[in-house]
Amino acid sequence: MKQTYDEETLFNLGEERILRELVLPRCSDSANFVLGVGDDCAAFLPWAQGEAIVITTDPCPTPVANLMNLGGYYNYGWLTVVINISDLGAMGARPIGLLSSTVMHQNMLVREYVRFLDGLCAAAEAFECPIVGGNIKDGPEFTASATAFGSIRPDRLLTRAGAKPGHVVFVVGEMGMFWASVLSFMQELHLEDAEINHALKVLTKPMPKIDVGIGLAEQRVASSCMDSSDGITSCLYTIAEESQVDILVNLDSLRPHLFVYNVARQIGIDYRKLMLSWGGWELVGTVPCDQIKQARRITENAGYTFTIVGQVNGGDGNVYACDDCGQGSLTDIGSHRFTGSSYFINGLESYISLLISAPIYTSNVIAKRT
Repeated sequence: MKQTYDEETLFNLGEERILRELVLPRCSDSANFVLGVGDDCAAFLPWAQGEAIVITTDPCPTPVANLMNLGGYYNYGWLTVVINISDLGAMGARPIGLLSSTVMHQNMLVREYVRFLDGLCAAAEAFECPIVGGNIKDGPEFTASATAFGSIRPDRLLTRAGAKPGHVVFVVGEMGMFWASVLSFMQELHLEDAEINHALKVLTKPMPKIDVGIGLAEQRVASSCMDSSDGITSCLYTIAEESQVDILVNLDSLRPHLFVYNVARQIGIDYRKLMLSWGGWELVGTVPCDQIKQARRITENAGYTFTIVGQVNGGDGNVYACDDCGQGSLTDIGSHRFTGSSYFINGLESYISLLISAPIYTSNVIAKRT
């Protein structure tokens, strides 16, 4: 019989019962591991011969859906996995396992923490990255962080520094859906039921492009790659700087999804800024021209869109944009910490203000990101 906890708090259960009754039954599948959840450390044998272990760690911010009262602890758990394994996928690494650490207020309801675990484990199962350990402790507020492990042959590792002049720039995933969804709810726009359901799914269940990253790496197709957790413009600047090249984005190549176009039109914002912002967990990278068909095939076989947005030129780290009106330096509208537009400190409105007011490019000759 399934245990129900009604209005019990974590304080009622205590640490041992939380582990025994809540965590272990959900996170004890440790196939391929010598030790998994339940001991001081997880332990696994050396991985496949010739493969490197790739490690990433990230705290999970409060999901934007939760800030908008559209999500709950399930979404928190899902995003905790996604925000970490998306980095693995961007480097072409196949997930091995994930360590999760949470701090919970003693008065947090048991059913709330169970929902977090449900989201955590659902994402872990969906993306084949088992929860193999971690930590729980009490504290003043709920926080979650994770460390994810993956494996890949060193000669197939995708980095930010491989772009070469003559390569093209691509984006994997439907661009602009995240902020179109955010704005459609915040501005209370008129939406059809199907659009509402799709927008909710975009906000509450983001999908990292793991299979595409692995495919691009295994088949040695892409020359550089990043995940767009901080925004597509941020990725473009980082790849340009790390590769010491210039990138030219053709803004006329950006073809919005009808939903993105309609939201932008109703609000009065350039749809291209929605498409170049953050939140959609797209992959951004570069590929030699003779590998475009293969990259497109890998992407579309995984169920995602493949868009060529620009080209790589010789240079030293600049990103330009052009359209039928002219050319200039692309405005970096990414999500950046320790800035006035950081939503982590200043709220969603601070970033929305930037998104609405910033020009898509400036006409000065050269202006690196500052």
